[in-house]
Amino acid sequence: MGLMKHQPSKTYVGGIVDYFNYVEAKNLNLAYLKQMAVMCGYMNDSEIFWHKFEKFGNRWRLVSTEIAALSIEKFIPNDRVVELYFEHLDSLH
Repeated sequence: MGLMKHQPSKTYVGGIVDYFNYVEAKNLNLAYLKQMAVMCGYMNDSEIFWHKFEKFGNRWRLVSTEIAALSIEKFIPNDRVVELYFEHLDSLH
């Protein structure tokens, strides 16, 4: 299970990498992100989503609303690779 560490800077630790090919940008909404989490084996709806943008930077956006999910499209780079991270809240207990 992945966990987002916030000190000294945001870093994703201990997660598994999965790849999703041929995702249409118009499908990047909260329902689809939750569907991706289910495809990765997480069934309990206890994830929050983070979007890492600026390929060589360390900028992260919390994706917790439909507006935030839909705005991912604005940040898709030329190589069309989007980094999304699931933080598993049940691992914090």
